[in-house]
Amino acid sequence: VAPRVVQRTALVHKQINYLLKMNLNS
Repeated sequence: VAPRVVQRTALVHKQINYLLKMNLNS
C-alpha cells in the first residue's frame, strides 16, 4: 500500500472522528 494512500485514509478518519465528536458534544 502506498504511504500516500495511508496518509489520506488517516486524514479522512481524523476528520470523521472530529465530526462525530462535534455532533456528540452538541
